[in-house]
Order: sequence, then structure tokens, then C-alpha cells
Amino acid sequence: MKVRESQFELLRIVAMAMIIMVHFNGVAVEKFLPLTNHSFSQLWGAELLESVAIIGVNLFVLISGYFGIRLTAKGLLKYVLWVLWYSVLLYLIVCCFYPQLFLPKYTEYAVNGISHSSQWFVTCYFYLMVLSPIINGMMERTTYRQHLMIAAALTVINCGCGWWLQMVFNETGYTVYHMIFIYCLGWVLRETLQRYPRFPWMAVSVVCYVLSVGAVMLMMQHLKYFKVIGYNNPVIVLESIAFFVIFAQFSFKNRFINWVASTSFAVYLIHMHFSVWPHVLRPMLSNIYDTYSGDGYAIISAAIGVAVFVICTLVDKPREWLFAKLLNSPRKEMKQ
Repeated sequence: MKVRESQFELLRIVAMAMIIMVHFNGVAVEKFLPLTNHSFSQLWGAELLESVAIIGVNLFVLISGYFGIRLTAKGLLKYVLWVLWYSVLLYLIVCCFYPQLFLPKYTEYAVNGISHSSQWFVTCYFYLMVLSPIINGMMERTTYRQHLMIAAALTVINCGCGWWLQMVFNETGYTVYHMIFIYCLGWVLRETLQRYPRFPWMAVSVVCYVLSVGAVMLMMQHLKYFKVIGYNNPVIVLESIAFFVIFAQFSFKNRFINWVASTSFAVYLIHMHFSVWPHVLRPMLSNIYDTYSGDGYAIISAAIGVAVFVICTLVDKPREWLFAKLLNSPRKEMKQ
């Protein structure tokens, strides 16, 4: 069996850990909004953590663009069933402890897991998968120079018009437009790294990453918090690219890392479920912050975050095994 490139699988794990960090850190940060009303000494730790971890979503899509989504009917079916598995199952489990959530509107959310807006990534990534054959076809039929032009144009549209001018089509990057943009950047990154292997990518990327983190923290002192943390903030896009390239410079294979990464998406599906995050995790984290504040909250929430990641990964392994049995064709298994 072919072992996948573990540096990118490790990056997938790190990206999901960053997503958890952003959500947990946001519970604390939002208690101080607007940030400009508070001194830097009060919030530097939370701002640093946010600046470092905000790139998680972009990293996930960059990985998809770097390798390319090869859409198949089985792959699309697996994605839909994966989402619905947790959308319905978690809702029923949570309702056992919170019967007041057993309402028609929440039931509708559960059975329409792909389209439910509380998990915007699920919906947008589904659209990206559906559109991927068109995007791939366009990129395969054009030259590298044209790819650079496409990337430049999408940067102007998404970062300039969307983020800077705050046009409603992509004001914060929580859209399929942004995913298409990042997906294309991932494609161009692969070509660029292959074309110029002797360029000092590691040194340049480390410098760009550190400067980008500092720039995001500086922006938080002068701009609205939710504008700064937009995924299409050009500084955050640059930070995402730099961090991605750092990992791309390594090459190793590790089956355990690949084993963990194969179900990392379940961590998002579970902890951000519409009945779990707003009704269980977020109130619990808010109470912990109110009780312990600052350093105490950082330690306890970090422990909870690690526990969430480990539990979600282990919980998803039986689902992965079941789907493999159901979706793998008998003919393919016989050939193996």
C-alpha cells in the first residue's frame, strides 16, 4: 500500500489543531471586543495565538489545491455520508441530554447537514469539490504564466475587492469564492516549488511567516477584530502560504501520522456541530474563562482542546472502517 507524504498529513493535523485553537481562543477574545479599547499588555497572548492559528482553514484548502481534488462519485458520496453521519448522530445524542433541542428547526438542520450554515466550511468545500473538475480542466489547459495571472487576478478580486473594499460577495473569506482562490494558489505553489527547487524557500518562508504574524497582531491594534481575522486578509493569505511552504520543504513518511490525519476532518464535524459547539462546548469554555481567566483558561482550554482532538479521532475510526467496507467495491478488494 502506498504511504502518503507525511509532511502534508502532519500539516493537516496542525491545521485542524489551529482551527480548534481559534475557536477556543475566540471565546476569550470576544469578551474584550472591541480590542482597541484595551491595552496590548492585556491581550498580547490571545492576539498572538489568534495570529498564529487563524491560517488553519487556508492550510486545509491549500493542501487540496496542491494535490488537486480528483472528483469521483464515490468520493462525493463519502463526503456527504461523512457529514450526515455526524450531523444526525450527534443531534440525537445531544438531544438525550438536552431534550429542549428536539425541535423541528434543529431536526431540519440535522438532515440537511451539507447546507446548514453553522458549518460554512462543509457547504463551501462541497461546492469546491463539485467545481473542481472545471477548475482542474482550466488549469491543465493553460500555461504556468497564465496560472500566475489567474492567481494575481483572484488576489485582487478576493483580497482587494472582497476584504479591503468589503464587497458583500466575499467580505470575510467565509465563501466558496475564497476557497476557489486558495485552491488555485495551492496549484500554483506546487508548480512554483517544482520549477525553482534551488531557491531558498525555507529561509524566505520563515521570515515571511514571522513578519506576517507580527503584522496581523499590529493590525489588531488599529482595525476591527473580525476584519483582521478574515481568511482573505492578504497578510493572512501570505502567512498561510509561508507556513505551507515550510512544511513542503520536508519529506518523510510515517504511518501513524497518516492514520491520525485520515480522520482529522471529523474533529471539525464533531466539535463545531450545531448542537455541540453553541450548547455544550462554548458555554463550558465561557464559564471556565469567567472562573479562571487568563493563564488558567489557557491551560484548561488547551487540555480540553487536546482531549477533543484525541476523542474525535478515535471516535471516527469505526466510522472510517465501516465506510471502507461499504464503499470499496468487492472487485477491487479481490485484486488487492
